[in-house]
Amino acid sequence: MDNRQLANEINSLKETIESLIMEIQYLRNDLETTSKENERMKFRMSELEEALINAK
Repeated sequence: MDNRQLANEINSLKETIESLIMEIQYLRNDLETTSKENERMKFRMSELEEALINAK
């Protein structure tokens, strides 16, 4: 493999790594959002359970 081919391969790998890093960040953001929404849902469920218990 000559230097030009090697440089092209390195650039291709660099772009792939950068793309993967961006995808990981998107997944982290999604996970954080989902976690926050899950906590809100747990809180709402506990409020609903409490309201049902008190309604008896």
